[in-house]
Amino acid sequence: MCRRHETLSVLQGDTGLLLGKSKKFRDPVHGYIAIPEDFCAYIIDTPVFQRLREIEQTGMRVLYPGARHCRFSHSLGTYHLGTRAFRHFRENAKASFENVSPGQWDSYGKTFSIACLLHDCAHAPFSHTFEHYYDYVNGPVLSRLESPLLAAADDKDFQNDFTDPTASKPSAHEKASAILLLTYFSKPVSRLDGNPLLAARMILGCKHLDPKSNNQKLENCLISFLNGSVDVDKLDYILRDTWASGVDNVSIDIDRLLSSISYDPAKKRAVFRKSALSVLQSVVDGRNYLYRWIFAHHKIVYNQYLIKTAVKKLASLISPENSDLFLSNFFSCDALVKDVDIGGGISVHLPTDQDLTVLLKNHRKDIPEAEEYLFRTHRCKPLWKTSVEFSRLFREHSSPQLDYIVAHAKDALAAMLGKTPEDSGIIVEPIPEKTVSIRTGDIFIQLDKESHSYNHILDVKNSSEPKNAFYVFVPNAVIERKQELIEKLQTMGPS
Repeated sequence: MCRRHETLSVLQGDTGLLLGKSKKFRDPVHGYIAIPEDFCAYIIDTPVFQRLREIEQTGMRVLYPGARHCRFSHSLGTYHLGTRAFRHFRENAKASFENVSPGQWDSYGKTFSIACLLHDCAHAPFSHTFEHYYDYVNGPVLSRLESPLLAAADDKDFQNDFTDPTASKPSAHEKASAILLLTYFSKPVSRLDGNPLLAARMILGCKHLDPKSNNQKLENCLISFLNGSVDVDKLDYILRDTWASGVDNVSIDIDRLLSSISYDPAKKRAVFRKSALSVLQSVVDGRNYLYRWIFAHHKIVYNQYLIKTAVKKLASLISPENSDLFLSNFFSCDALVKDVDIGGGISVHLPTDQDLTVLLKNHRKDIPEAEEYLFRTHRCKPLWKTSVEFSRLFREHSSPQLDYIVAHAKDALAAMLGKTPEDSGIIVEPIPEKTVSIRTGDIFIQLDKESHSYNHILDVKNSSEPKNAFYVFVPNAVIERKQELIEKLQTMGPS
């Protein structure tokens, strides 16, 4: 079915998801995205959701100037892929869930599509860079979000599943988004015939650890489609980040992949039909390409260092007696629903990237890193530029040796330059290690009415990635001593 015809069928309501009038959004990745008018009224046309227009999707614009894309468009894209995934799953798996009525399927579809829309609704300014501050009170603590989340859910089964040591551990923005869904959006979700608690589970990846009914087994499948190894969230950002950067990433046959989603009633788990075999590794390779060559690029890592350092100094300037006041209030769920005090006589509501940028501009003369970040007057260069170069330079070093180098590199190189560590301008930053592989038991393929682990079918050997990798940035004035400085690092190690 071509995209045009698929869009028309969705508008006609034959999926059980989109009934009544819809609004269409023109998206550069997926074409037209049709969303029911009541979804727009209750969810999209709210201050919390509209704020996502001003939350940049990634930090890669320092590398690719055209990469201007936001969490708003990503949320619409995730919704679009989610409705398609649900439609195929319902068609392929309905025979295994004969006890689930058409009305229940419709409600599940609405709940899933709502969760797809709201999965990033609480993302912090600059997305992942600062989301850890949601859990910040004199340092990151789990209870800051966990307690409000459990209170908002007010459900014993959810509490047991969420706190179980074997359960998946959601990120800070997922916990914050689930809290908003269960509080700010709870009534609208119910009016849309959605289940707020189940939608929160979908955002968090919080499965029923001991499913007691066929419905809970179905719900676990839906949870994995939004927060799993290969899910609609990842599929959209792989496609969207690739489009925004303009890089030549791998091609992913989305139609083939989504149409293959099914269910194994014997093993009681979601599976992909064998037609997806040619696509699944492309998904992993596409994601890893982005992380290895873009998000781990030395310019992006350095830019992230600048803004993180600048914001810490900004917090101390605005609230000198208690910098935690700024960090814990600016980056908080409270700031998304009301005015909050961040110190210095300043309050903020619905904080965005621009709010943080304005504050940094106002204090740029007192924060050198802010000027570097804002005006791209970078004063440092890396001694090596990729994790591949790092691996070549330090291939003989063990993990303890690399840990030692990271801990002492600044002191050792500063001494070589005749500087104190504080005045040397040397920066040591980890290279993000977020490449993934398809692990045994993550994804199952249906062959001859039985499902098998993807790895066992293809005998996949997961490639090893460099561990403990890091960049060392030195002032531009001393970069001509690059080889000498690298050799010094190579000879360092515990005595």
